Amino acid sequence: MTIIYVSHHLREVLDIADRVTVMRDGRTIVTMDNEGLSEDQLIRAMVGRDLDAAMQWSLQVEPRPEDEDTVLTVEKLEAAGLEDVSFSVRAGEILGIGGLPDSGKDGLGDALFGLCARRGKVTIDGKELRGADPLAAIRLGMSFVPADRRGSGGLLQMSVADNVVSASLPRFSLAGFVRRGAVKREARAQVARLDARISHLGQKLGTLSGGNQQKIILGRSLVTNPRVLVLHEPTRGIDVGAKAEIYSILRGIAGEGMAIVMISSEIPELIMNAERVLVLRDGRLSGELTGQAITETAILACAMTS
Repeated sequence: MTIIYVSHHLREVLDIADRVTVMRDGRTIVTMDNEGLSEDQLIRAMVGRDLDAAMQWSLQVEPRPEDEDTVLTVEKLEAAGLEDVSFSVRAGEILGIGGLPDSGKDGLGDALFGLCARRGKVTIDGKELRGADPLAAIRLGMSFVPADRRGSGGLLQMSVADNVVSASLPRFSLAGFVRRGAVKREARAQVARLDARISHLGQKLGTLSGGNQQKIILGRSLVTNPRVLVLHEPTRGIDVGAKAEIYSILRGIAGEGMAIVMISSEIPELIMNAERVLVLRDGRLSGELTGQAITETAILACAMTS
Protein backbone atom coordinates (compact mmCIF):
# COMPACT_ATOMS: atom_id res chain seq x y z
CA MET A 1 0.00 0.00 0.00
CA THR A 2 1.24 3.52 -0.83
CA ILE A 3 0.89 6.05 2.00
CA ILE A 4 1.06 9.84 1.68
CA TYR A 5 1.63 11.35 5.12
CA VAL A 6 1.16 15.13 5.49
CA SER A 7 2.40 16.74 8.71
CA HIS A 8 4.04 19.78 10.29
CA HIS A 9 5.65 17.53 12.88
CA LEU A 10 9.09 16.89 11.46
CA ARG A 11 10.08 14.16 13.89
CA GLU A 12 7.06 12.10 12.81
CA VAL A 13 7.94 12.59 9.14
CA LEU A 14 11.53 11.50 9.66
CA ASP A 15 10.44 8.48 11.69
CA ILE A 16 7.87 7.27 9.15
CA ALA A 17 8.71 8.36 5.62
CA ASP A 18 10.95 6.77 2.99
CA ARG A 19 11.01 10.01 0.98
CA VAL A 20 10.16 13.56 2.00
CA THR A 21 8.75 16.31 -0.23
CA VAL A 22 8.79 19.92 0.96
CA MET A 23 6.12 22.23 -0.49
CA ARG A 24 5.90 26.02 -0.20
CA ASP A 25 3.42 28.50 -1.69
CA GLY A 26 1.67 25.75 -3.65
CA ARG A 27 4.87 24.46 -5.30
CA THR A 28 7.15 21.49 -4.79
CA ILE A 29 10.51 22.74 -3.52
CA VAL A 30 12.49 19.54 -3.12
CA THR A 31 12.09 15.76 -2.72
CA MET A 32 14.74 13.92 -0.70
CA ASP A 33 15.36 10.32 0.30
CA ASN A 34 15.08 9.95 4.05
CA GLU A 35 18.63 8.75 4.59
CA GLY A 36 20.47 10.77 7.20
CA LEU A 37 17.99 13.65 6.89
CA SER A 38 17.77 16.00 9.89
CA GLU A 39 15.09 18.37 11.15
CA ASP A 40 17.45 21.29 10.43
CA GLN A 41 17.72 20.27 6.77
CA LEU A 42 13.94 20.16 6.42
CA ILE A 43 13.57 23.54 8.13
CA ARG A 44 16.11 25.10 5.75
CA ALA A 45 14.14 23.76 2.79
CA MET A 46 10.90 25.16 4.24
CA VAL A 47 12.37 28.58 5.08
CA GLY A 48 14.01 29.32 1.72
CA ARG A 49 12.08 32.40 0.72
CA ASP A 50 13.08 36.05 0.65
CA LEU A 51 11.77 38.29 3.40
CA ASP A 52 10.67 41.88 3.14
CA ALA A 53 13.71 44.10 2.65
CA ALA A 54 12.68 46.44 5.48
CA MET A 55 14.70 46.27 8.68
CA GLN A 56 13.35 44.24 11.55
CA TRP A 57 11.65 46.34 14.21
CA SER A 58 13.55 44.45 16.92
CA LEU A 59 16.81 45.78 15.45
CA GLN A 60 15.59 49.39 15.38
CA VAL A 61 14.29 49.90 18.91
CA GLU A 62 16.63 50.68 21.77
CA PRO A 63 17.17 47.95 24.39
CA ARG A 64 14.57 48.30 27.13
CA PRO A 65 15.68 49.03 30.69
CA GLU A 66 14.96 46.25 33.16
CA ASP A 67 12.88 48.57 35.35
CA GLU A 68 10.51 49.65 32.54
CA ASP A 69 6.85 49.33 33.49
CA THR A 70 5.26 45.92 32.96
CA VAL A 71 1.72 46.44 31.71
CA LEU A 72 0.40 42.91 31.07
CA THR A 73 1.25 39.91 33.23
CA VAL A 74 0.00 36.40 32.49
CA GLU A 75 0.61 33.67 35.07
CA LYS A 76 -0.07 29.95 34.59
CA LEU A 77 -2.83 30.55 32.06
CA GLU A 78 -4.88 27.48 31.21
CA ALA A 79 -7.74 27.33 28.69
CA ALA A 80 -8.82 25.11 25.83
CA GLY A 81 -5.59 24.10 24.09
CA LEU A 82 -3.39 26.06 26.53
CA GLU A 83 -1.49 24.86 29.57
CA ASP A 84 0.73 26.69 32.07
CA VAL A 85 1.38 29.73 29.85
CA SER A 86 3.15 32.63 31.59
CA PHE A 87 4.64 35.82 30.14
CA SER A 88 4.66 39.60 30.53
CA VAL A 89 4.61 42.60 28.18
CA ARG A 90 6.13 45.99 28.92
CA ALA A 91 4.88 49.44 27.94
CA GLY A 92 5.66 50.20 24.30
CA GLU A 93 6.65 46.62 23.49
CA ILE A 94 5.38 44.57 20.54
CA LEU A 95 5.35 40.94 21.63
CA GLY A 96 4.88 38.35 18.89
CA ILE A 97 3.21 34.99 19.48
CA GLY A 98 3.89 32.24 16.94
CA GLY A 99 3.27 28.54 16.49
CA LEU A 100 1.62 25.98 14.26
CA PRO A 101 -2.17 25.75 13.83
CA ASP A 102 -2.45 23.12 16.58
CA SER A 103 -0.07 24.87 18.98
CA GLY A 104 -2.71 26.67 21.08
CA LYS A 105 -1.83 30.16 19.86
CA ASP A 106 -5.18 30.59 18.08
CA GLY A 107 -7.06 30.43 21.38
CA LEU A 108 -4.74 32.73 23.30
CA GLY A 109 -6.46 36.00 22.36
CA ASP A 110 -9.89 34.68 23.35
CA ALA A 111 -8.51 33.46 26.67
CA LEU A 112 -6.79 36.75 27.50
CA PHE A 113 -9.83 38.84 26.59
CA GLY A 114 -12.25 36.64 28.51
CA LEU A 115 -14.16 35.13 25.59
CA CYS A 116 -13.72 31.60 26.95
CA ALA A 117 -13.31 29.87 30.27
CA ARG A 118 -9.81 30.07 31.69
CA ARG A 119 -7.74 29.48 34.79
CA GLY A 120 -4.67 31.32 35.95
CA LYS A 121 -4.06 35.02 36.46
CA VAL A 122 -4.15 37.91 33.95
CA THR A 123 -3.36 41.40 35.22
CA ILE A 124 -3.07 44.87 33.67
CA ASP A 125 -1.05 47.37 35.69
CA GLY A 126 -1.41 45.06 38.67
CA LYS A 127 -5.22 44.81 38.44
CA GLU A 128 -6.54 41.30 37.86
CA LEU A 129 -9.00 40.63 35.01
CA ARG A 130 -11.89 38.32 35.77
CA GLY A 131 -12.30 35.38 33.45
CA ALA A 132 -15.15 35.21 30.93
CA ASP A 133 -15.80 38.97 31.21
CA PRO A 134 -14.74 40.93 28.08
CA LEU A 135 -16.46 44.10 29.34
CA ALA A 136 -14.26 44.04 32.44
CA ALA A 137 -11.23 43.56 30.19
CA ILE A 138 -12.16 46.68 28.22
CA ARG A 139 -12.70 48.68 31.41
CA LEU A 140 -9.31 47.66 32.77
CA GLY A 141 -7.51 48.58 29.57
CA MET A 142 -7.44 45.62 27.16
CA SER A 143 -8.72 45.63 23.58
CA PHE A 144 -8.88 42.68 21.18
CA VAL A 145 -8.88 42.52 17.37
CA PRO A 146 -9.97 38.97 16.40
CA ALA A 147 -8.75 37.00 13.40
CA ASP A 148 -12.18 36.59 11.76
CA ARG A 149 -12.70 40.14 10.53
CA ARG A 150 -16.02 39.52 8.77
CA GLY A 151 -17.44 36.94 11.16
CA SER A 152 -16.64 38.36 14.59
CA GLY A 153 -14.50 41.47 14.11
CA GLY A 154 -16.71 43.97 12.31
CA LEU A 155 -20.39 44.94 12.27
CA LEU A 156 -20.65 44.71 8.50
CA GLN A 157 -24.18 46.08 8.11
CA MET A 158 -23.52 49.08 10.32
CA SER A 159 -21.84 52.32 9.33
CA VAL A 160 -18.17 53.16 9.67
CA ALA A 161 -19.01 55.70 12.37
CA ASP A 162 -21.04 53.23 14.42
CA ASN A 163 -18.32 50.59 14.15
CA VAL A 164 -15.69 53.02 15.43
CA VAL A 165 -17.59 53.75 18.67
CA SER A 166 -19.35 50.41 19.16
CA ALA A 167 -17.02 49.32 22.00
CA SER A 168 -17.25 52.68 23.79
CA LEU A 169 -20.94 53.64 23.63
CA PRO A 170 -21.22 55.00 27.21
CA ARG A 171 -18.74 57.74 26.26
CA PHE A 172 -20.98 58.80 23.37
CA SER A 173 -24.36 58.57 25.06
CA LEU A 174 -26.36 60.89 27.30
CA ALA A 175 -29.46 59.74 29.20
CA GLY A 176 -29.68 56.68 26.96
CA PHE A 177 -29.40 58.61 23.67
CA VAL A 178 -26.38 58.42 21.37
CA ARG A 179 -24.77 61.80 20.74
CA ARG A 180 -24.42 61.62 16.97
CA GLY A 181 -22.23 64.70 16.75
CA ALA A 182 -19.71 63.22 19.16
CA VAL A 183 -19.80 59.92 17.27
CA LYS A 184 -19.02 61.64 13.97
CA ARG A 185 -16.17 63.66 15.46
CA GLU A 186 -14.52 60.58 16.92
CA ALA A 187 -15.05 58.53 13.77
CA ARG A 188 -13.63 61.32 11.62
CA ALA A 189 -10.56 61.52 13.87
CA GLN A 190 -9.91 57.77 13.71
CA VAL A 191 -10.40 57.63 9.93
CA ALA A 192 -7.83 60.41 9.56
CA ARG A 193 -5.43 58.89 12.07
CA LEU A 194 -5.47 55.49 10.35
CA ASP A 195 -5.72 56.88 6.81
CA ALA A 196 -8.76 54.71 6.05
CA ARG A 197 -10.21 55.12 2.55
CA ILE A 198 -13.96 55.57 2.82
CA SER A 199 -16.64 57.46 0.88
CA HIS A 200 -18.40 58.86 3.97
CA LEU A 201 -18.90 58.03 7.65
CA GLY A 202 -22.30 56.50 6.93
CA GLN A 203 -20.84 53.93 4.54
CA LYS A 204 -21.48 50.33 5.63
CA LEU A 205 -18.36 48.58 6.87
CA GLY A 206 -19.03 45.55 4.68
CA THR A 207 -18.60 47.63 1.51
CA LEU A 208 -14.99 48.56 2.33
CA SER A 209 -11.91 46.67 1.20
CA GLY A 210 -10.39 44.19 3.65
CA GLY A 211 -7.55 46.53 4.56
CA ASN A 212 -9.88 49.44 5.29
CA GLN A 213 -12.23 47.22 7.29
CA GLN A 214 -9.25 46.20 9.41
CA LYS A 215 -8.27 49.83 9.96
CA ILE A 216 -11.77 50.68 11.19
CA ILE A 217 -11.80 47.67 13.53
CA LEU A 218 -8.40 48.75 14.82
CA GLY A 219 -9.77 52.27 15.27
CA ARG A 220 -12.63 50.87 17.36
CA SER A 221 -10.03 49.29 19.66
CA LEU A 222 -8.05 52.51 19.96
CA VAL A 223 -11.15 54.50 20.95
CA THR A 224 -11.31 52.44 24.16
CA ASN A 225 -7.90 53.93 25.13
CA PRO A 226 -6.35 50.53 25.86
CA ARG A 227 -3.17 49.88 27.78
CA VAL A 228 -2.88 46.50 26.05
CA LEU A 229 -3.85 45.74 22.44
CA VAL A 230 -4.16 42.07 21.49
CA LEU A 231 -4.27 41.31 17.76
CA HIS A 232 -4.95 37.90 16.24
CA GLU A 233 -3.84 37.59 12.59
CA PRO A 234 -3.82 41.41 12.19
CA THR A 235 -3.22 41.40 8.40
CA ARG A 236 -4.94 38.20 7.28
CA GLY A 237 -6.48 38.53 3.81
CA ILE A 238 -5.34 42.07 3.05
CA ASP A 239 -2.99 43.33 0.36
CA VAL A 240 0.69 44.11 0.77
CA GLY A 241 0.18 47.88 0.76
CA ALA A 242 -2.44 47.75 3.52
CA LYS A 243 -0.19 45.43 5.52
CA ALA A 244 2.64 47.94 5.43
CA GLU A 245 0.29 50.72 6.56
CA ILE A 246 -1.03 48.67 9.49
CA TYR A 247 2.51 47.74 10.54
CA SER A 248 3.42 51.43 10.56
CA ILE A 249 0.34 52.24 12.66
CA LEU A 250 1.18 49.52 15.20
CA ARG A 251 4.76 50.72 15.53
CA GLY A 252 3.47 54.25 16.03
CA ILE A 253 1.07 53.36 18.83
CA ALA A 254 3.73 51.18 20.47
CA GLY A 255 5.93 54.27 20.40
CA GLU A 256 3.21 56.06 22.38
CA GLY A 257 3.58 53.48 25.17
CA MET A 258 0.89 50.90 24.36
CA ALA A 259 1.73 47.24 24.99
CA ILE A 260 0.91 45.11 21.93
CA VAL A 261 0.48 41.34 21.67
CA MET A 262 0.61 40.19 18.02
CA ILE A 263 -0.57 36.61 17.47
CA SER A 264 0.23 35.55 13.92
CA SER A 265 0.67 32.52 11.67
CA GLU A 266 2.82 34.60 9.31
CA ILE A 267 6.42 34.19 10.41
CA PRO A 268 7.71 37.14 8.35
CA GLU A 269 5.10 39.33 10.07
CA LEU A 270 6.46 38.37 13.48
CA ILE A 271 10.06 38.86 12.37
CA MET A 272 9.44 42.31 10.96
CA ASN A 273 7.34 43.70 13.80
CA ALA A 274 8.02 41.98 17.12
CA GLU A 275 10.74 42.96 19.55
CA ARG A 276 10.35 39.58 21.21
CA VAL A 277 8.70 36.38 19.96
CA LEU A 278 7.23 33.61 22.09
CA VAL A 279 6.56 30.30 20.34
CA LEU A 280 3.85 27.86 21.42
CA ARG A 281 3.89 24.10 20.86
CA ASP A 282 1.27 21.67 22.17
CA GLY A 283 -0.30 24.43 24.27
CA ARG A 284 2.91 25.36 26.07
CA LEU A 285 5.63 27.94 25.53
CA SER A 286 8.48 26.24 23.69
CA GLY A 287 10.84 29.16 23.10
CA GLU A 288 11.53 32.88 23.46
CA LEU A 289 13.51 34.83 20.84
CA THR A 290 14.80 38.40 20.83
CA GLY A 291 16.73 40.70 18.51
CA GLN A 292 18.85 38.99 15.86
CA ALA A 293 17.77 35.58 17.16
CA ILE A 294 14.28 36.18 15.68
CA THR A 295 14.60 34.22 12.42
CA GLU A 296 12.35 31.89 10.46
CA THR A 297 14.63 28.96 11.18
CA ALA A 298 14.60 29.64 14.92
CA ILE A 299 10.81 30.11 15.07
CA LEU A 300 10.15 26.93 13.10
CA ALA A 301 12.64 25.02 15.21
CA CYS A 302 10.80 26.03 18.38
CA ALA A 303 7.43 25.26 16.78
CA MET A 304 8.24 21.85 15.31
CA THR A 305 11.25 20.16 16.83
CA SER A 306 11.04 18.03 19.91
